[in-house]
Amino acid sequence: MTRIFNILIAFLAGIIGFGILYLLLEIIAQVTDLGIYWKELFPVLLILFSPLYEELGKYLSIKIWKITNPYAIFFGLAWSILESFSWYINHGSINLIKRIEPTTTHILTSIILAYFIKRKQPIRGLIIAIVIHIIHNIIYS
Repeated sequence: MTRIFNILIAFLAGIIGFGILYLLLEIIAQVTDLGIYWKELFPVLLILFSPLYEELGKYLSIKIWKITNPYAIFFGLAWSILESFSWYINHGSINLIKRIEPTTTHILTSIILAYFIKRKQPIRGLIIAIVIHIIHNIIYS
């Protein structure tokens, strides 16, 4: 029973963490008129900024909710599901096959973050997660 509870908590933490981050970014975009320059900034945002804020958001969520391995898998899965849903809402369509790589990356970086947080080396985990996310975005963008 504890295992199921931990899975549900991790999944919920992924959904809430992504949701809060998404709302914060929407507020920032509205306040700063960033939406006007979206198309020009998209490559920079995708390759550099999104790995930084997403992995920071995951790090804070994992730390606050005390997500450990193997439950970080479900955290990363939930994060990716909500990201896919937001992509669909913003773009009107989604290719589920193309969501395999991001889902795998979110699960992997969540596992890495949980591992290094538990080992009391959170900065190392955060740097590794950001680098993996940047490499992923460069390869698959």
